[in-house]
Formats: sequence, structure tokens, C-alpha cells
Amino acid sequence: MYKVYSKAGFDKRREIWREYHSKHHTSTYELGEIAGKARLKLVILYHILFRGATEQDLLDEIKVNYNGKVIECRDLDTF
Repeated sequence: MYKVYSKAGFDKRREIWREYHSKHHTSTYELGEIAGKARLKLVILYHILFRGATEQDLLDEIKVNYNGKVIECRDLDTF
């Protein structure tokens, strides 16, 4: 599971927030790259920072580098 932020929304944030979030979260593009290289079959997103992006925006950004299944979950969901 990954804490993830929308890259498009991230780019609109002030520098102090971009610095913080880039240290403690994974961008959609980074996540796609990691998942693709690891050949993961499933990626579960949680603690999502949309920052004005839609769920589809996040999926589109991830799918640039990853073709597997992606599930969005909420805090306290179990799998």
C-alpha cells in the first residue's frame, strides 16, 4: 500500500508543501514506475492527496508507467 499524491495537484502547491509531501508520500508517476519495475499485480492506494485531481486523474498518471490493477481504499479498509 502506498501513500500517494496526484502529481498534477502537487505541482499547484506552495514549495513548502511540495517539499514535505515529496519526502513522506509517493507521486503517482513514481508509484507507477516502482510498480512497473517490480511487476506488481496489484497496487492499493491509501491516504490519497488529490489536491483537485479526480480518481481518474490519479489512475491515468499511474498508468503512464504501470499496467496492472489499482484499487483506491479508505483508511481502515481491510483486504
